Amino acid sequence: MLIRPLLICLTVSAIAFPLLAQTPTDEEKAYRVASRLTNPQQKIAALEKLLSGKLEGSLPLLIHRTILETLVDAQPEQKDKILAQSNRLIALSSESSRGNWYNLIAGMFFEKNILLEDAEKFATQSVAQLGDRKNLGESQQIGMTGGRAIVTSNVPRVALLGRIYLKRGKLREGEALIKEAYEADDAQPGVLLGMGELAEVKGDPQTALNYFAQAYLSGRGREAARKRVVAAYHKVFPTKPNDLEAWLDAKYRSMYPMPFKPERYQPTAARTNRAVLAEVFSGAACGPCLATDLAIEAAMERYSTKEFVALMYHIPIPDVDPMMNPATDARREFYQARLAPYPIINGVYLPKTGGGRGKIENSFALLKPMIEAGLETPSDAQIKIEVMQQGPKMKIKLAVDRVRSDSSDLRLHLVLAEDEVRYMGSNGLRFHPMVVRAMAGDRAEGWAIQAGQSAAFEHTFELQKLSAATKEYLDDYELNGRTFNPIFDEKKHEIAWNGLSLVAFVQDRRTKQILQTVYLKLPSAVEKSK
Repeated sequence: MLIRPLLICLTVSAIAFPLLAQTPTDEEKAYRVASRLTNPQQKIAALEKLLSGKLEGSLPLLIHRTILETLVDAQPEQKDKILAQSNRLIALSSESSRGNWYNLIAGMFFEKNILLEDAEKFATQSVAQLGDRKNLGESQQIGMTGGRAIVTSNVPRVALLGRIYLKRGKLREGEALIKEAYEADDAQPGVLLGMGELAEVKGDPQTALNYFAQAYLSGRGREAARKRVVAAYHKVFPTKPNDLEAWLDAKYRSMYPMPFKPERYQPTAARTNRAVLAEVFSGAACGPCLATDLAIEAAMERYSTKEFVALMYHIPIPDVDPMMNPATDARREFYQARLAPYPIINGVYLPKTGGGRGKIENSFALLKPMIEAGLETPSDAQIKIEVMQQGPKMKIKLAVDRVRSDSSDLRLHLVLAEDEVRYMGSNGLRFHPMVVRAMAGDRAEGWAIQAGQSAAFEHTFELQKLSAATKEYLDDYELNGRTFNPIFDEKKHEIAWNGLSLVAFVQDRRTKQILQTVYLKLPSAVEKSK
């Protein structure tokens, strides 16, 4: 079981998430090392040893939770130990958060199908703290972290108790609570899972599958929803076992269509040969990034790649992102991007584009004039890209000339991007376009060039080495990363052999201005070399 923070939802007054500045303490590093031990007895012993030391903040709670999850996963028959550890966790929690801990423990038992009678007791105590439930759909603030209010919804607590009733054969009680929760909030993943489980009990697998898919594709259902989707899909479509992802793709697109269709760009008389570059720092766990990311996709529909090119740098805000890599980290440092979303158009940061899906058109309206102003600005460089060899070792030749600038600090950059990565982010985005996979040069800094002089360069991207380096980077981040609990549910370090693009651009490092950008879509690789 993956260890995730207690927090169900974080709300912020701003529309961007900040990057955490602190590095993990020695105690936090020790916890991360211990939590990755594969032997359950060794893991529990290491965690209990940590508890004997001086610990601060939420770390004791996190350690106790990890011990409990390890017992539940590896020693489900040890009922007395599990209940004793559960009570320790409850005793450590604050009064304001106790109801959420009751709910979390009940959920652990429910998912592992153990101690269901005790799960019902814990869930009942959790729901009892809600009072008469007249305002069930409202959220409650349980504290602050990093300047952000921690807010949890009451609805999942009611839904979980209903789901436990269902599993224990109490259909009437379970149905009543699940429907009550659904009426209060029909978007909560736990509620949708409950509706799916209710449909299963009533013998309607198709309806169950649809509810499970909604929970999973919201991005917030995560592992529990995925497990139910897989099982339900194979019941409904037993002859199409390999079509699950395509079915989910279609379901996602039907659930979340682009709310508007951007008109194709019509060049004006002032159009030049410049291509505008958007560099966007985003995170798969970043809710406010939805509007920016999808507005960029809308721009990619409006403009051709000779007019507009987007590069998406995935960064760990507010949680880990499996598409981040050394290049995205280096580029973030160059721009000192401390927020997400953080869109940069031709080197200029564009604020206020963040928000949920309802803000996509607003974000696009901010992007459009900035892009079109760039399209009517003369370019200050000419770049040519040629791919000399493709496959696991991709050899590229670049030439740059007609560089006009007063700067003495110019750089030619070369980027390898994956056209689309499928990953169900916790923010609800399933498809991620133009994911930056690597950049040429030490620390992704490209090559120094001079104005008024032609220059030629060659570079080789070795996909297998890049994948290995990214895996090493992600592994290291789990021990030393700055997010609260840096555990990946999946590591997207493998780079596809097909569906790749190259982007080259000239940048003034002092002003951040982009002088020109070119894009090259790579043809499909013929066959993987052994």
